[in-house]
Amino acid sequence: MVRKDQKKMMNIVEHSAWDKLPSDILESIFERLGLVDCIRFNLVCKGWTTRSNTRNLITPRLAWLMLPQDDGDKFLRFFDFSEGQVLNLKLPKSAQGGWFCGCSNGWLFLAKGSDNSLRFFLFDPITWVQIPLPLPPLPIKTTPNLQHIYSFTVRRSNWHDGACIFSQVVASSPSPDASQCVVAATFLDDPCLVAICRPQDERWTIFDLEKLPRNRGIYAADLLFSGSGELYVCTSKIGNSGYKKYQDDGFSTDTSQNHSITLAGGYGVKLKLIPSILPECLLRIHRFNGSCDRWIKEGFFKTYLVEDSDGEILIVNGIADSLRFNKTGHLNWENLEERLVLNYFRIARFEVLKMDRRSFMWGTKLTSLGNQSLFIGGGGGSLCVQQGKFNEWDKNCIYFVEDHDYSEEIHFCNSVRPDDNVHVSVKNRLGSGKNLTLHCQSKDNDLGEQIVEDGSEFGWDFSVNVWGSTLFYCDMGWVDVQDFSFVAYYFQRDYARCESQCSWLVSGEGMYGLNGETGFWEFAYNWSS
Repeated sequence: MVRKDQKKMMNIVEHSAWDKLPSDILESIFERLGLVDCIRFNLVCKGWTTRSNTRNLITPRLAWLMLPQDDGDKFLRFFDFSEGQVLNLKLPKSAQGGWFCGCSNGWLFLAKGSDNSLRFFLFDPITWVQIPLPLPPLPIKTTPNLQHIYSFTVRRSNWHDGACIFSQVVASSPSPDASQCVVAATFLDDPCLVAICRPQDERWTIFDLEKLPRNRGIYAADLLFSGSGELYVCTSKIGNSGYKKYQDDGFSTDTSQNHSITLAGGYGVKLKLIPSILPECLLRIHRFNGSCDRWIKEGFFKTYLVEDSDGEILIVNGIADSLRFNKTGHLNWENLEERLVLNYFRIARFEVLKMDRRSFMWGTKLTSLGNQSLFIGGGGGSLCVQQGKFNEWDKNCIYFVEDHDYSEEIHFCNSVRPDDNVHVSVKNRLGSGKNLTLHCQSKDNDLGEQIVEDGSEFGWDFSVNVWGSTLFYCDMGWVDVQDFSFVAYYFQRDYARCESQCSWLVSGEGMYGLNGETGFWEFAYNWSS
């Protein structure tokens, strides 16, 4: 015979099947957990793992900071705000050695392998779900003559190969179901291209901003998938517009900026182009001891998109100071990677504006975020967190999260006053009446072939674009040297060398560049080499 208290205990056991809790109870538990506990939740039992993998449980919008890693690591390191410590996140064997390239909507964007074995995939650190992505459409557009210029940007000794291709990757949904997720990306070497795909697609669909009517010279400054699944592309202008706003420079702001992109299989994506508003930077340059070393006050800015907790689209302009110095004491013409390096970087101030959804233009400048905090940057979508369930961070704050080499990635406000021109000249001092054939061009301007007579010069004027990418290269030749190419102006090199007056002298033994800091002609190229 079973006693009454034994029957009561048996009933308790029967109704305490914790591994088979209803979905609503699991969701109530899950949404109260911190990041580490979410991972532990997934490991409790097979039933809970299955539940979390279906994403019927909504992952809370937690903020956690990924830390630098070594190539080939079996772990990813991150700082967990809820526990206030640095933790290691073990990777499954299939993802070990994956290089962290960014994150968005709960996904980590990883690259693994190299050369022919290179692959990209999304990885969920909580459920360990992996979704493969198609390979990028290489080669990215790059003028062949400029390969040596861009090589240090896309091939850095301490970077994984995959991290040298994409500059940003964003995902539309946290769902592990590939049919519900869209991925968009931009490239380091060509920010005018926006690549879009669904994970099961065999290739990326490319949206080329340069081919849009009236919008020549714009590039993608930041990407954002809204909560409704629309892809917002914040654009900036490459060109000679200085600080003019888009409507003053012929930028179209009508309904043509709404685009429908059809992916493989007929899947449609709504894409909206919205122009950025450049911050009003008062550039101040301080030189040290007459050298090329400079402290640049408010000389750089970077633009970010973020959706707040009310579904409003915000733009954040981070405006920065930096200290740059020349580590060799002189400009190294043979190896541009050895020229100027960044020693100091700090966000000095910021601007936050809210988008008008009717006009897709920026209207109200915000003075407060209320009880929200913004996490900006980090190689993927930015994040807005509302105070309430998690209070590990201060409200009404902006946290700037970056792990890039700012000496290459940051946008320049300007190196000269917006109303100043840069003048570049090439002087023929070959002697003996030798004429110089010269052909100079940039990405947007072809100056045509010129015959520069002995003792004369050829020059041209232009304005530095706000992206800091202005570059002119020249092909030249004469009776002794048939074909020689050189970079006549490159902003990140020449803003320290010559600022607004950049002169070159072609002589019989080699080529000289005038250093505006010292007033001396520096030997740059030797014909014999």
